[in-house]
Amino acid sequence: MSSQNSKPTAWLKKALLYAIPGGALAMAILYAIACLFIFTSVKTICTKAEREFKQDHVTSLMAVVISDKFTDKDKNDAIWALGQIGAKQALPLLESMYTGIKDKRCNRHETICQYELEKAIRFINSKFIITRWMYRNL
Repeated sequence: MSSQNSKPTAWLKKALLYAIPGGALAMAILYAIACLFIFTSVKTICTKAEREFKQDHVTSLMAVVISDKFTDKDKNDAIWALGQIGAKQALPLLESMYTGIKDKRCNRHETICQYELEKAIRFINSKFIITRWMYRNL
């Protein structure tokens, strides 16, 4: 009876020996892909703003948010990017726009989304965001 119990236990140990590192590797790959996607999106938004306003990326993103030349989608993208970067100097601007009336289903093409503002403010105020390290050299 003990030899029957040892076979499933040995198989389970062997499976775990491969599954745990394999799962960790899969999670690391997914994290890297997500970071690349987020960084590329933020970089694209920053480049567009810098091209228009010829300032550093934070100042240019803030200019997008208050400009009449950009669509609400562009402004929401700039707000998101400011939150991702953790731009403390944008906090007064974002807080002045925040009414506290949130709708997660906001149409980003037609209005400045309060939910997007709330997230950006929360991200800027957060001490730790798992992707913040990417923007040190932006």
